[in-house]
Amino acid sequence: MDSDLILIHRIRAGDEAAIEAFVRKYYAKVLSYCEYRLQDVQQAEDLTQETFYRFFRAFETYNHRGKLVNYLYSIAGNLCRDYWKVEQKIQKVELTETIKNMPVECDVTEKMDIETAVMELPKEIREVIWMHFFLGMKLEEISEAEGISLPLVKYRLKRGRSLLKGILGKEDL
Repeated sequence: MDSDLILIHRIRAGDEAAIEAFVRKYYAKVLSYCEYRLQDVQQAEDLTQETFYRFFRAFETYNHRGKLVNYLYSIAGNLCRDYWKVEQKIQKVELTETIKNMPVECDVTEKMDIETAVMELPKEIREVIWMHFFLGMKLEEISEAEGISLPLVKYRLKRGRSLLKGILGKEDL
């Protein structure tokens, strides 16, 4: 029996230490995921807590299939998407203002670091690249967490690599 299943059984039996162990086991992973998605540490902490709150609120209906962390990523991803629906207009205005205020003498040929380059990718591609390379998730796990097909994950990963090569001017990515 895997450790997640044991934790779930202990939690269902009312073991508070199991709840604490569960949160300790997954909190940092979910927080890292939210920090990447939001680029705001405070908001990431809030949504990480909300992720666990929602998980435990619907715990009785949870059916353990696959990796539990992917289920948590799915909850966190939905919360992040909801957050961005509200914040999207504000972000677009801020980005437009930033671009307008950039000094003309900026050296556009300066090499960007990979994290900055990843942030330039389209959202759907950026998420797959981030989960695979920064969170170390397997393609099947990304497919499950994002609710998309495996071929689509593979396509986005390939497209993301291609775009990053162009952004970074590197052939060996």
